[in-house]
Amino acid sequence: MTEETKNLPTAWEERLAQDAQNVASQEVPKIPQISLKGGIMAYQGVAVPGNKLPCIILGSAFQHRWYEKEFDPNNPATPACFALSMSGDNMVPHEASPKPQSESCETCENFKWGSDPKGGRGKACKAGRRFTVLPAAAVQAGGVKKAEMAMLTCPVTSVRNWANYVNRLASEYRRPPYAMLTEISLHPHLKNQIEVKFEALGIVEDEESLADIVNRLAMSETILMAPYEFSESAERPAADPNKKVKY
Repeated sequence: MTEETKNLPTAWEERLAQDAQNVASQEVPKIPQISLKGGIMAYQGVAVPGNKLPCIILGSAFQHRWYEKEFDPNNPATPACFALSMSGDNMVPHEASPKPQSESCETCENFKWGSDPKGGRGKACKAGRRFTVLPAAAVQAGGVKKAEMAMLTCPVTSVRNWANYVNRLASEYRRPPYAMLTEISLHPHLKNQIEVKFEALGIVEDEESLADIVNRLAMSETILMAPYEFSESAERPAADPNKKVKY
């Protein structure tokens, strides 16, 4: 950066910032998924050791997903109708949904208890959470700025574990999840097949790392609210337990 660019007039700085924002709004970053397929936690086709992922959870979003056809592991598809929200309030089908099923999730027949075509009390439209994460090692290495972000989708049956974890962080540590080192682990479950659990590994103490994390929160929200262009519908190859994972 030259001295001239350091001292641009305020009007120019504002113009450049606005143009940068306009260009960025047209391009949604693509990030890899952390898969839970088959009860194996995997990153880019490589199994996460012990199904335990040390990470920083940057953010989370509410999601509802309705699939027109029954899940086929050989031909994974994106949801025909889906909704995304940072708060979970007043959720409506995303404008990118191929087949919106209702004006709002609250009034949708597929989101009512007992609507699951497989029977039982479940819903045809499944609720869940999206998470954006960074590797915990990025803090120790001082590399939060450049650390690769990934997304993990938590099934609805494990959302209670997430809610309990967030509340425990607030009461015991007085910290949000992004200021903590967290272990996300995957476990077999008799009824639900898999269960995702969350455990505190410690706090992020370094001020520079905290500042770098906060600077990545806006990008995290952009990714969390992006439509299903890069989701678990584009699964990676089966996990290889003999390879080492980057996370």
